[in-house]
Amino acid sequence: MTTVRAVLVVVAAAAAAAEAQPASIDSGFIGRAPLALEIDDCPRPPDVPAARLEAMAAERYDRGSVLHVQGDYQGAVDELVQAYCLVPALAAGLLKDIAQSYERMVQYEKAVAYFERYLLVADQRDPDERRAISTRVQVLRQLRSSVTVATEPSGATITLASDAGPVATERDGERLSVVAGDYTLIVEKPGHETIRRPLRVGIGQPYSFSFRLAPRRGTLRVQTVPGDARIYVDDKFEALGIYRGEVEIGTRQVTVEAKGYTSVTEQVEILAGETRQVSISLPQPPQSGKTQLVVAASITGTIVGGLAVGGSTDDGLFGTPGALAGLAIGGAGSHFLYDDIELGSSSYIITSTILGAVEGVGVGLLVSRDSDAGWIGGLVGAGVATGFAVATAPRFRFSAGDAALLNSGALWGLVSGLWFTQVFHADDRVGAALVLGGTNLGVVGGVLLGGTLEYSRKHVALIDLAGLAGIATGLAVHSAVVGNDEDQPVERGEQQAHFALAGMAIGLGAGAFLTRNLDAPRLPRLQPQLTPTAGGGQGWMLSVGGRM
Repeated sequence: MTTVRAVLVVVAAAAAAAEAQPASIDSGFIGRAPLALEIDDCPRPPDVPAARLEAMAAERYDRGSVLHVQGDYQGAVDELVQAYCLVPALAAGLLKDIAQSYERMVQYEKAVAYFERYLLVADQRDPDERRAISTRVQVLRQLRSSVTVATEPSGATITLASDAGPVATERDGERLSVVAGDYTLIVEKPGHETIRRPLRVGIGQPYSFSFRLAPRRGTLRVQTVPGDARIYVDDKFEALGIYRGEVEIGTRQVTVEAKGYTSVTEQVEILAGETRQVSISLPQPPQSGKTQLVVAASITGTIVGGLAVGGSTDDGLFGTPGALAGLAIGGAGSHFLYDDIELGSSSYIITSTILGAVEGVGVGLLVSRDSDAGWIGGLVGAGVATGFAVATAPRFRFSAGDAALLNSGALWGLVSGLWFTQVFHADDRVGAALVLGGTNLGVVGGVLLGGTLEYSRKHVALIDLAGLAGIATGLAVHSAVVGNDEDQPVERGEQQAHFALAGMAIGLGAGAFLTRNLDAPRLPRLQPQLTPTAGGGQGWMLSVGGRM
């Protein structure tokens, strides 16, 4: 640095007459913005005599030289910059000294910038010096920088990409080594949003970043019946009745609960940027049919015991102990046979027993003219049907509504058969065939309807009431329009049967039509809705909604 002092003395007088203006000096490199240097923002030299200006510049230079030797490189830079500003662009050696101080501070960007500025203004007659500085610049520019990225959660892939494509790729926590330049930092992890950040990497510098990755999300919409059911997403309570929110992609567990209903849990696949809508209707827990079955078995046992014992002895007195024995066997047997039984299965067993008895009576009357054939066939048919129903009830598992449709079909089939016996003036054998045919058609119709419709017992009962009302209306219309001709009872009975059948058909059809929406899922008119606020906040919104 001693040669620089001599140069300062020689040029001090010329520098005193010159005004130091900020210079816009070309960096010499196309496509790279020049680095802002302290010497580009020099203040105006003080208006002092040349000798004083010379002394000030030499003093700054000497102080900078001492600080450089002492290791205070930042202080050396400050003093050397002040010395340069007193004689701008006339002491090129100062640029090299400033560059060396920055190099000692490991600020290679500034060091290279000052070395390059020195090459622009240095004496062209010293090629060895210029060659040495150029080589130093090339060496510094090849110094690699390290980039380390940590992510939460871990396991992300880190990529530094330039305009030409990916330059370096590692896992999070590992160090990427690249030369200086402009890059795009890309952080990727499956199921999470990708982070892209522009990154300017300096020369030989360490860079460390930390990112919290946001999970990729989709929209989940849940609507429940009943409308006040509690909605849980991944075991976290979210809303009542209706939920709409952003959730992480993947398989989410949606659980819906309500008092008096059986809870339902579904696995829902959520895709990024898409909306998944789920409607959940909670089933009511199956009602117990044990009491109904015990009562029906007791009644059936009483009837069967009385008929079996009394009919076989031709003495009515023996029918009473037989009825009591049947009562005890039927009641106790059904009680101990089942710890519990669903209402639909209980109804199925009872209906099958009654149908078996009807079928047995009909078959007995068809195959024999013996007066006892009817009740004997009824007992045999009831026993066979009961055994079949008990064996198949666990497999079929009739719902209460399906059992009600079976009952209704059998009932109206039986009633239709009985009315048709009046229409055709049938004797016992033909009447039995008509009743059997109507009953069997009703059973088949009830089973088919149960397999395609989801009706509740209440729904079926209302349709049955409509059928009974239709029969009553038909008979009333007959009485009002035709009247009761006591002289022709046969014709009157046939006419009543026609009117009753027509009224029954109209009543059943009207009942089915008017109650068609009875079992449709509906929300209450007003219901509370608790949903999280939009935008991922921590608040909740309480609202009231529903159907009008």
